[in-house]
Amino acid sequence: MLLAKVKNPKNCHSPSGNEFFDKTADIYPTKRQISVLKFRWQIDTWTLTNYFLRILLMTKKHDQIHHRPKKLRPIIALIETILVLIIFILPSQAKDNTIQSHIAVGLHHTIALRSDETVGAVGDNRDGQCDVNSWTGIVQIAAGWRHSVGLKANNRVVAVGSNGSNQCNVSSWTNIEQIAAGGLHTVGLKSNGETIAVGDNRYGQCDVSSWTHIVQIAAGWYHTVGLKSDGSVVAVGWNVSGQCNVEYWLDIGQVSAGGLHTIALKYDGKVGALGETHFGQCDVSSWADVAQVSAGGFHSLGLRSDGKVIAVGWNEYGQCNVNSWLDIIQVAAGKNHSVGLKSDGRVVAVGSNEYGQCNVSKWKFIKAKTGP
Repeated sequence: MLLAKVKNPKNCHSPSGNEFFDKTADIYPTKRQISVLKFRWQIDTWTLTNYFLRILLMTKKHDQIHHRPKKLRPIIALIETILVLIIFILPSQAKDNTIQSHIAVGLHHTIALRSDETVGAVGDNRDGQCDVNSWTGIVQIAAGWRHSVGLKANNRVVAVGSNGSNQCNVSSWTNIEQIAAGGLHTVGLKSNGETIAVGDNRYGQCDVSSWTHIVQIAAGWYHTVGLKSDGSVVAVGWNVSGQCNVEYWLDIGQVSAGGLHTIALKYDGKVGALGETHFGQCDVSSWADVAQVSAGGFHSLGLRSDGKVIAVGWNEYGQCNVNSWLDIIQVAAGKNHSVGLKSDGRVVAVGSNEYGQCNVSKWKFIKAKTGP
């Protein structure tokens, strides 16, 4: 069990007075942290395996030369079997370091990943951001203001929609394990823990090339956030409301970037937030037993472990009216609407429906699987 004491300097506290930053808490590892630990152990295992295999081979040769008793041979065979299992089974369990997003929301559109790895979309399509019907082999999706991004099973990336800032120029990307779409920029997490970004960089939101050991990424309107394997957080971009002041965050399991605020989920299910809080979107200090968070334009969503959803922030269009939702396994917050994926593959939505972005009631067979 890990213990962490997080300092709370005056220039880096939640505007809502969140005690998230200065409490000592028992931290329980998330699935993502476990996968990272497995990956590290996998690397050490290869070294140890090579060492022990050499010993075993020498032992076998010694047996042949000196006629060691046959009763030792079954023991050697058992050890060999265990080593083979470590080599071939453990790596397959340690490869998945990706948060699988199966619903995503943009400014005025909603996209969803079906169980057959195709994608559907509703809402504003003036820039072609909903032209995703031809996509196949998709394993993860992301939505920006007016563009949509898809991660393919071959670790390549596709994008459609507005490209005025080159946010859709991702066709050359390779070895991508995770994607995130901001206002006018797109971010990719590579298999080696490094990051890449294209699009609008007026505020430095694409300056992520120096990041390493990243396990999750999130893109807001004008800022980008990265979660590191040690549970710390990095951020770049527009910091007008302090949404990038994440350097004192520790023991974080998930991050989400909104319009002008950033949310973090700790291993113990508690939540913290930084940035603009005019509408109360950072008033999350009382949240507990949360499994996933999503930051919208001016509101925040929290998915509880019991499948219920909580929300705070701007509610002019009813985007926070999620109290009646049940059996939810993933949530996504847009500017004026909120979307939830149910365990049976159906989708629910509330909020502004000016462009039909909430017309998801007929959707079914949406890939109903939560990520780590």
